[in-house]
Amino acid sequence: MPSSRTSIAETIDRGTYTLERNVDIPLKSSDPSQVIRANVYIPKSSEKKSWPVIITYGPYGKDIEYEVYVYSSLDQVKH
Repeated sequence: MPSSRTSIAETIDRGTYTLERNVDIPLKSSDPSQVIRANVYIPKSSEKKSWPVIITYGPYGKDIEYEVYVYSSLDQVKH
């Protein structure tokens, strides 16, 4: 059964890296329309073909900066 979900992914050139926003990542389930979306940062370099991966996961929106959500605790994080 084909998915009725529409991809909202976009690719942005940021000079030294490429940003792929809202990349669909399918979940392991019987429903192919269940996905999570991630932002993928890909360094531009002809020397290296693989890069380490840093993953963060949280209950809040991925495009909202920490200081916007928890501004009062930002001083604790900086020190």
